[in-house]
Amino acid sequence: MSFHTFSLPEDHCVRLLVKNLGKGMPESAVREELESLNIRVQGVMQLRSGRRDQDPAKDRPPTPHFIVSVVRGPEVTRVRSLTELCGLRVTVETYVAPKGPLQCKRCQRFGHTQRNCGYAPRCVACGGCHLSGDCPAPRGQPRCCSCEGNQTANYRGCAKWKEARAALAKRTPEQGCKMVASSKPAAAPKANRAESYAEQTDLGEGWNHVVRGGGLPRPALPNLSHNRSIRHPPSHK
Repeated sequence: MSFHTFSLPEDHCVRLLVKNLGKGMPESAVREELESLNIRVQGVMQLRSGRRDQDPAKDRPPTPHFIVSVVRGPEVTRVRSLTELCGLRVTVETYVAPKGPLQCKRCQRFGHTQRNCGYAPRCVACGGCHLSGDCPAPRGQPRCCSCEGNQTANYRGCAKWKEARAALAKRTPEQGCKMVASSKPAAAPKANRAESYAEQTDLGEGWNHVVRGGGLPRPALPNLSHNRSIRHPPSHK
């Protein structure tokens, strides 16, 4: 049976970015070091370069930064307080994922993660029915399992990836509009507001005909220009 599920918000892990661990640092060494500090981690993944001029037939070069996933709670504070790990000085900050569709690292489909995936595995490199870490295919001969192109399945130039991004961009504004509409009551039409304002305000006879859109005009000030002449007292001769 093929399926995928979704995690509850309270079950989501917190992903933290541990920087400056070295490009050649194995993920297993980072995990073992954290566990030796009695920090339970859900996953460790080394970030790779996302340069736009990358060759889709080659692996992206690694970076010295690692994503550490931990459960919500005191573990998050403990990882954030780290200043040294694996004998190196590090800095820890919240990981901000790049904008784009969510893609599973197990089956390479979009819309869920490998943690909730029940589909058969598909390799990101050759498209075979095995986990990406167990790929026997030689390097430099990728095959996308989504579009059958000559690139890896997570390549952003893939036609299926672009379709998923377009669908996400189309769906996001609609969800935002629904949230705003449900959280705020609908405003009354301008005509109705003007009518209700005119009914509730007694302006007196001769003024109600100038009420427009619920606003009140400022009464005109009397012209005092004829009173501005200086009057001198009469002279006594």
